Amino acid sequence: GSSTSGGGYGGTNSIFGGDKDDSITVSATGATLAVGMQAGIDGKFTPAFNEINYGLGKATVTIAAEATGDNGQAAGMMAYKGGENSITSVEGTVNVNVTADGLAIGMGANGTNARNSITASEVNLDVSTTGNGSAYGMRAESGGINSIRASEGHGITVIIKVAAGSADKAYALYTSGSGKNEIIGSDKGDLVAITGRIAGNNFIDTGAGKDTISLNGKVTNLVLKAWDWHDPLVLKASNAQ
Repeated sequence: GSSTSGGGYGGTNSIFGGDKDDSITVSATGATLAVGMQAGIDGKFTPAFNEINYGLGKATVTIAAEATGDNGQAAGMMAYKGGENSITSVEGTVNVNVTADGLAIGMGANGTNARNSITASEVNLDVSTTGNGSAYGMRAESGGINSIRASEGHGITVIIKVAAGSADKAYALYTSGSGKNEIIGSDKGDLVAITGRIAGNNFIDTGAGKDTISLNGKVTNLVLKAWDWHDPLVLKASNAQ
């Protein structure tokens, strides 16, 4: 079976909160397909825009997707051409947890004007595949964009962990066909810790604060801007390959 959140085709799903420290979970479980948030014209009965927006509270938002069957596919946030998924928790935490036997994607954007965006003080992407499939933390294709940003006036912690049956199938950041992944920090102290391969059109800007950046995995293409020369940059595993 399959499980996908959402409403009518071309519509909008919105959850708004105030200044409370709430906890919100959107979850999907299916044997062959599971998607937490899906938007865009390529999906049947899929809304064009999904939004979870919290103002000043320290809300925790969790998007979870699990495909339980052999070669099942799962995605936390999936945007197709013209579709957008947006999560804002200004002082809070956003978790995207995805597990599948086959293909697993944390944030996937495929097509012109396809976009996933997260704005928060802490973002955790945990994506894994238990079979022979590939796993992607952020995957952008054919003009799609995935964006993680610090809230205005706040620092950000971004932790991306991706695991697959073999290291060459575990991509933390991956793009093709003019897609783009971006992580935008602040002028405060930011932390970016990434485990998994990095390939394609990827951009990390940690701003002017004293930041820490850790990359654990093979890096084949990355634009990195750390404005303070005192910022520690930790490279592990096979980054030099």
